[in-house]
Amino acid sequence: MTSQVENITGKNFDAPDETWRPFEKVYGRPIPKKDSPPRPGDVAGAYANADTARVLLGWEARLSLEQAIADALKWAQVRESVLEPRR
Repeated sequence: MTSQVENITGKNFDAPDETWRPFEKVYGRPIPKKDSPPRPGDVAGAYANADTARVLLGWEARLSLEQAIADALKWAQVRESVLEPRR
């Protein structure tokens, strides 16, 4: 039996600002940001591709990044009322 690990994403982003701009669009106002030099351990960049997931599993992203962010924010608002408290 063999296994394979895949990093799955729906889109490829070229720049860090492509990640926070959709948050601002969904949130409806600017998000405070500060450019800083890299911290120890920060990676220079990352890339993910869903081609293997599509081929092996038939999986494709169905949501835009904006819709995924909106859904995550809605979930955050109701999460505590839905989940049972940890014991």
